[in-house]
Amino acid sequence: MRKGKLLVSVVSILVLSLVALPLVFGCAEKPAVPGKEKYVSLLSLSDYSGPIATITSGGDMGATIYMEYVNAQGGFDGIKMKWIGVDTRYDTARGISAYRRYRTDPTILVVIPQGTPMVEALWPLIQADGKVLSLPGTGKYAVRTNGDWLVPGKAYIYAPPYQDMFGAIVDWVVKDWLAKGKSGMPVLGYYNWDNEYGHESLLGGKEYAEKVGIKLLPPEFFPVGAVEHTVPLTRLAEAGANYIFAGGVDPTPAVTIKSAFDLGLTKKIQFIVDYWGLFDHVGGKLYPDAVEGAVITSCYLRGDEGRDNPWCKKLRDFKGIPSSEWTDCITAGVGTTGMHFASGIEAAVKMGMSYEKILVGDNFLKALSKSRDYREEGVTGPFVFSETNRRTLDSVRFYQYKNGKEVPITDWMPCPDTVSLHSFR
Repeated sequence: MRKGKLLVSVVSILVLSLVALPLVFGCAEKPAVPGKEKYVSLLSLSDYSGPIATITSGGDMGATIYMEYVNAQGGFDGIKMKWIGVDTRYDTARGISAYRRYRTDPTILVVIPQGTPMVEALWPLIQADGKVLSLPGTGKYAVRTNGDWLVPGKAYIYAPPYQDMFGAIVDWVVKDWLAKGKSGMPVLGYYNWDNEYGHESLLGGKEYAEKVGIKLLPPEFFPVGAVEHTVPLTRLAEAGANYIFAGGVDPTPAVTIKSAFDLGLTKKIQFIVDYWGLFDHVGGKLYPDAVEGAVITSCYLRGDEGRDNPWCKKLRDFKGIPSSEWTDCITAGVGTTGMHFASGIEAAVKMGMSYEKILVGDNFLKALSKSRDYREEGVTGPFVFSETNRRTLDSVRFYQYKNGKEVPITDWMPCPDTVSLHSFR
């Protein structure tokens, strides 16, 4: 009976999250054809019906709304933005096929593959085409050696690398432990998907935990889509975990924490999730009792802070979206995708670049490095991209579920550089 209710709840949430599809699918029927209007396009090789659809559908919606708003104001000196979204279902082969379909569109400047395997497969082709990659938080793309990139090419990382984020979690755990008057150092458990994303946080994050002196238990991994978490969570609890990092994209973290709640573990172990967990319209709504007290690490504003941010409120009014329907994922799309893309174009125009020059990847990145600081918008922490730093963001903010709401418990906190602690060669 319980499994039946879970399935219905999860399906209902995914259906609600797919409301965003008309916005992105409407642009994906055929490649853009240059006309009298000047467009710079972003190609999102997204996931609208697979395992990470809860974030990508809402995130793409947020980015699209932001672009539509800027376009409605006339764009940047008449240059407007176009969103092209394709459902790859988080599948690398589909991503390659989709990119090949659109690669001849001369207006496409930035491409967002979903997942490290898709990035790896498309990197040579996209670089050969002179386009720019907007990357997930894979640490090796942030590495410079002898003054050059470990992985050469045109790219920027749209959120703090996962290992840097995990380093910030380690810092928060230590502070929280000491603030509670505990002696010694806490024990941290790690529980995540058994894929590239799930392992990434430890590539530098593990070294940072050792450097700080916190005890990091042997990690536990599970297949994408798994719904049974009792045995590995019990192992982590029996090993003495005081805190457990629960990874995956919602509803996965919510299901994990619900299993811990049923085992009575949430009473004595603090659970923490990353950017893609416990959204207020997914995990926070699915099991409100179980996730009460859970902590969220975020590189964008969450909950009421996000929907009531002046920029997000302006966009809500522009589209006529009620506050109750503006989700964490939409805020994420505004701050980590739409604003990054628009900022580069805006800066290029201010630098006097012509439309044709802006469509050159190297020129766009040069302009992006001189773009404004996002603190003005406040949707994310400071924007830090430069010609020698592929990170666009390097700060996170911690939230906690209190009385069913995501309440901020810290200001923006700089992430430690954990990438440099790991050898990626």
